[in-house]
Amino acid sequence: DKIQQIYYEVPMGRKMNALALVLRYFHPNRAIVFCNTKKTVDEVKGYLTAHGFSADGLHGDMQQSQRNQVMESFKGGHTPILIATDVAARGIDVNDVDYVINYDLPQNPEYYVHRIGRTGRAGKSGCAVTLCAGRRQSAELQAIGRMCRSDIRHKALPSRAAVREEERKQGLMQIEKTI
Repeated sequence: DKIQQIYYEVPMGRKMNALALVLRYFHPNRAIVFCNTKKTVDEVKGYLTAHGFSADGLHGDMQQSQRNQVMESFKGGHTPILIATDVAARGIDVNDVDYVINYDLPQNPEYYVHRIGRTGRAGKSGCAVTLCAGRRQSAELQAIGRMCRSDIRHKALPSRAAVREEERKQGLMQIEKTI
């Protein structure tokens, strides 16, 4: 009940750009981005870090010591964005995740519920965002929403001007906090 669920329709081939816009617009303290494959986790991590985000990836091909290190950094707030596959995401128990972003649609409705359950924990609110490439994926997400009895609302992707305005507000809030 405390998780706001929204989705954005994104042009084919523009998901990474859309993800960066969403992250800049919402400016989450801690977010998990879910992907369906290890390759996509690595690609998204590379894109985000190349564009100035502090992000790390988590998937099944990593050694346990690497996974532990990534999780400690995420839990400690040193890395605010975690990009993970569903396999790696099992057992993630972090209470202060304010955003879950489905970069890829989950394979089944149970995964959707499992993914979005990483936010809105311990009585806090959270937001689940899904990026849909085209109308077919939007229809699939709506079907998942019906199966899960979830109200997933469509929104227009934030414009670059809206992102700049939000970044300006965040900067002013940071200045006020510092003062």
